[in-house]
Amino acid sequence: MYRHPLFLLFLSVLLMSACSSDKNTIVIKGQFKNLKQGELYAFSYSPEWDAFDTIRIDDGSFSFRKKVSDTTIVILQYPNFMQTLVVAIPGKTITVKGNANNLSRIKVEGSEENEQLSDFYQSIFKKDEQAKIAEAKKFVRSHPQSFASLAVVQDLMLNSQELDLKAIDEMYALMLKATPERVQLRSQYAQLYSLLSVRPGKKLPAFSARTLEGKLINNASFHGKWMLISFWSTWGRDFYVPMSVTKKAVHSVGDKMQSLGICLDLDTVSCAYQIKNDTLGGYQVCDRKGWDSPLVKAFGVRKVPGNILVDRQGYIVARDIPQEDLKASLEKYVR
Repeated sequence: MYRHPLFLLFLSVLLMSACSSDKNTIVIKGQFKNLKQGELYAFSYSPEWDAFDTIRIDDGSFSFRKKVSDTTIVILQYPNFMQTLVVAIPGKTITVKGNANNLSRIKVEGSEENEQLSDFYQSIFKKDEQAKIAEAKKFVRSHPQSFASLAVVQDLMLNSQELDLKAIDEMYALMLKATPERVQLRSQYAQLYSLLSVRPGKKLPAFSARTLEGKLINNASFHGKWMLISFWSTWGRDFYVPMSVTKKAVHSVGDKMQSLGICLDLDTVSCAYQIKNDTLGGYQVCDRKGWDSPLVKAFGVRKVPGNILVDRQGYIVARDIPQEDLKASLEKYVR
């Protein structure tokens, strides 16, 4: 059949642009047994991913496409808050298969990294959290160049209740040495830098802030005394309990310690009311910037309530001490 040269040129351009588009598009397809219809959500910590994407499941199947410039770790979150991590590679189709009645045993295929990741999760299925983290460290040491290692660190080590910051720093160092050109890895490490550098054994970063009473304070304000920095907010769940526990813990060690409360509220009214109502002592700061506060960024705050314990020389002794252990920890360290 005859085709006009202009038509053939137009067709070739269309095909070329389609190929180019595919090279910048991730495709994730899924099939779930025992599920007819439903929804799940997709998101990533990549700077390119600016919102949750809702994925519709029909007759147990779904297909999701999104333009990205580089391989990224995509988190698929189910309505029950369980998650499946996928190494999404532009130009490749990744498949997710499993039983909706057993979401912890989902299988991800379509690339070597995803098969490594699925095999790893299958191997740790019945282990406790401590054992899972130990296996995560072994996995990263064996596969520092794999995107699967980034997924394992992100999922298991960064989401642990008690962060092993030294170990996390070591894992990132191994991955960066193996793949220094990896943009997402460098970006994530940069975001975590404050958290990783403000850890036990390190010097507390230099800071300055103005209290609610207008007094300018900095590191020198606490020279020669133990210091407990507490991060709190009135919007935090049961915030009054952590504040009450912190107050009693600080009082238990007497004048050997000074405290600094950093409130993440976006206004000073509710913050000041709570300070007065609970007669909270020490220095209290609220710069009305919430999670965008320079203090939050400088100290690597990841949750509220949280805390940092600093010794007389300005070195960090512990951070994010659980509320139930706070009083005993202060009495142990502060002598």
